[in-house]
Amino acid sequence: MCCYNFCKEKKKNLVPFKAVVKGVLLHRLVQAIAALILVTHYTCVNLYSPVIIVVHTSHL
Repeated sequence: MCCYNFCKEKKKNLVPFKAVVKGVLLHRLVQAIAALILVTHYTCVNLYSPVIIVVHTSHL
């Protein structure tokens, strides 16, 4: 019974495991690049501009 399930499973796996891992990693890389482009393109704050904080001492 065990050997039958193993052979049946081997026939179902038509794509090698290495190819699947490669495809998944490539897909994740494309997702990360797209997210980076979207975040950097649509942010309203310029990360390189100085931040100036004004504290009113009359309210302290």
